[in-house]
Amino acid sequence: MVSSSDKTVEVGEMEVGTVVEEKPVASNGEETKELTLEEKKAKVAELFAEGKKHYFAQSLEDACRVLSDACKLSDELFGELSAECYEPFFFCGRALLDWAQIEDKVIDHAMTGMPLPKTTDSGSSAANDSIDEEKYENPDKVSEEEREKIREEVGEALAEGAAKKAEELETEKKTEGDQQKDEKVEDAGKDADGGEEESEGEDEEMDEEGDGEEAQATTTMQDAWEYLEVARAICDKFLAESDDWKHRKINTLLFLAECSIGDEQYEQALSDLDVCLELQKAVATDFSTDRVVAQTYFTIARAHKLNDNFDDAARHFDMARDILKAKIENLEKELNSAEEVTRKQTESAIEEMKSIISDLDLKKQDAEDSAKIRKQVEDMSRKVMKEMADQMAAIGEDKPVNDITMNLRKPAKRPAGDDAEVVETEAKKAKETGKQEEEKEEGHVSPAPEN
Repeated sequence: MVSSSDKTVEVGEMEVGTVVEEKPVASNGEETKELTLEEKKAKVAELFAEGKKHYFAQSLEDACRVLSDACKLSDELFGELSAECYEPFFFCGRALLDWAQIEDKVIDHAMTGMPLPKTTDSGSSAANDSIDEEKYENPDKVSEEEREKIREEVGEALAEGAAKKAEELETEKKTEGDQQKDEKVEDAGKDADGGEEESEGEDEEMDEEGDGEEAQATTTMQDAWEYLEVARAICDKFLAESDDWKHRKINTLLFLAECSIGDEQYEQALSDLDVCLELQKAVATDFSTDRVVAQTYFTIARAHKLNDNFDDAARHFDMARDILKAKIENLEKELNSAEEVTRKQTESAIEEMKSIISDLDLKKQDAEDSAKIRKQVEDMSRKVMKEMADQMAAIGEDKPVNDITMNLRKPAKRPAGDDAEVVETEAKKAKETGKQEEEKEEGHVSPAPEN
């Protein structure tokens, strides 16, 4: 076998045994030139801008692919945990988080047979969608035609992702096939047994690749957490330089908490949110009216509710509501002196916050109701256990004691006057018996008494 560095090159009719340095080749067969430092920086900026464009257009798969390339190139160019790496890692983590949440929704709706809610361009649920709320509350009211349509839509969504995966796998197989052909030419002298072992090894490798793809499909949320964790580490590195890095860390922690909630790591989410609140107290101009603080309290409430801490959830829903109410009061005071354009924006913000407050009231009521129901269940359980214990105690008290003294045999009583005669008679019998035994041992028997 000849290595690539030992290949000979024909020059006219001569063979020159010189080492040829191979140049990088693009997929179309053309040689690619090495990028300069400035070109690499421009490439990072280009990839990042393209990734953000895909992200805000909700083309999440393309966004994740392009932004991950931007992360890799920026890490190579600027160094690990550099300030320039923050935004690519932050937005890549956000895109992966949104993608993971959509995957979860597709699975949930596919299992329940319900349609996915319509979304606006920003990815949030539309305020007035065409789905009947009553059908969500009672799925039995959905007609058979609608159920069939739902199954088709979910199937198409899942099939689209599977098709893309299949194309990627086919491309990989073709590349591997070309490599295997080269290896077979080089290893033509191997025996048949070796060939069979190689074939078995290839089958095992393909099985491992299939298992790897299945594992990868279940770790999108974990990938999002890892990218955001890198962004958090970058913030920590530059935290003392300016308040801007504190604000960046606040945003990063909020998305990290969403990742932890998605993975049901509620304690980790609450820990990150506590750090987030401490930073907000340090940098917020008015903590009591800051909407980001309200969002933090809302996320804390969600984590508590999902972790069955309903009382804590209701309390934090209420805290988020109080902040929004205070913010509305401040904005209403500014309306009179605001310009026309600013007035419309302010009025829109007020209406939005009022809608959020109504939703918070419902969530708080739901948490309080859940707390009451759980308390009733616990009280009922304690009552049942107490009744069972009382019944067992009562059964133990009613059962008669098993007195065995009545079963003991008592000696028969004799008349008091007969005791002396009985003792004397027994003594005479014992004396005669002992005398006879002594005579037998001496070999003679005493003569019988004469008549």
